[in-house]
Amino acid sequence: MKHLNQPKILFFYMIISFMICSCGGSHPSLTPPFQAEVISINLLNEPGGRTASIPFSLKKVTFKYLEKPETLSSRYFIFQSGGKAESDSNNTNLTRFYQLGVSDFYNHFKEKDNTLIPQDTFSLYATSCAYQFDLILQKIEEISGIHPDEILNKKGKFKIFFNVLSHTNNKKEKTGNAFYVSSFFSFVTTLPAKTEIVPLSANLRVIAHEYGHLIFDYLTTDFQDNSHIKEFKNDENNYIRGINEGFADLTSFTITGSTDIMGETFLVNDHDLNASLKIRNFSQSHFNDTNIKDHCNASYYCLGILFNHAYYQTLLSLGMDPNKESDRIKGYKLIVEAMKKTGKLIRSRGLMQGHFLRHFLRDLLDNISDSHFKSHLENHMKANFKNTLG
Repeated sequence: MKHLNQPKILFFYMIISFMICSCGGSHPSLTPPFQAEVISINLLNEPGGRTASIPFSLKKVTFKYLEKPETLSSRYFIFQSGGKAESDSNNTNLTRFYQLGVSDFYNHFKEKDNTLIPQDTFSLYATSCAYQFDLILQKIEEISGIHPDEILNKKGKFKIFFNVLSHTNNKKEKTGNAFYVSSFFSFVTTLPAKTEIVPLSANLRVIAHEYGHLIFDYLTTDFQDNSHIKEFKNDENNYIRGINEGFADLTSFTITGSTDIMGETFLVNDHDLNASLKIRNFSQSHFNDTNIKDHCNASYYCLGILFNHAYYQTLLSLGMDPNKESDRIKGYKLIVEAMKKTGKLIRSRGLMQGHFLRHFLRDLLDNISDSHFKSHLENHMKANFKNTLG
């Protein structure tokens, strides 16, 4: 995929914005629902589709839940600046998050033709990030049956910490990542990386993946404390985290249609690194849990890949079209429904205690309400999890 020159595009954007906008104050005279100009990825199933050379574009969009554009505060979330993050040496797992120097976000924009036009790159990225969450919240009830008010009533508004400074545990600065932090009921986006094909903060594939972690947290633990997971032995810990990552990818796939979230997010020249990104394309998976170490170097993510590949093959074997949003939603709703029932069983046994993967997969299959879908998913799960379900 050709790398779009972000700095050149954004410099041109800022010049045009300055030329067309008035020089008045930053506070809007408009009322909700607000329209704004944002960066947004071009999805394959949109009119005109997506081409390799145009992965994202500037679009005029309508927010449904934004309440105060000057601070990007919403019915469901609070936007924040500041904070520090620490990740592991591979920059894949958040190990610590500090709410140091945190303050309310202040958005710089002008009004033009009843549209909010961000006036600097920082505000453009932030407004674009806020819109990705707004769009997910617009879609989440349709795809999962979960109304965002359910979560709001249980946990209140979630926070989005934007462009957080991030370092690995060996003090190297890291960019180009996003995290869901369950202990803070928050999302974190780090400073952008040069290898991003689409600005990560505006990348619906990535933001939908992170929101999928929140849904998994709700369905399996009901937002109860899950810090004890860290005390599990390596295999058991990996099972939980692997299914969590798989479900997050499944959420992103349902919303965007992409099975290659990492490959369509970063463009790298390193062959080995590129291969490790591409391995998470679950539509192309060719391994199972008997030879997983020979074919997948993505740690616990490999288990999520197996889970999602079985799901993807189920769609195909039932004649469902993965490129068709209605078919993706139908399958995802069945998984969400079964996972909610499975989560209750897990908690009744003692929150996520031993033999998690075997119990989880078995219970999940037992709770699939569509018998045909259940039969096909079970066959594909047994093929992928031979050691676990055999």
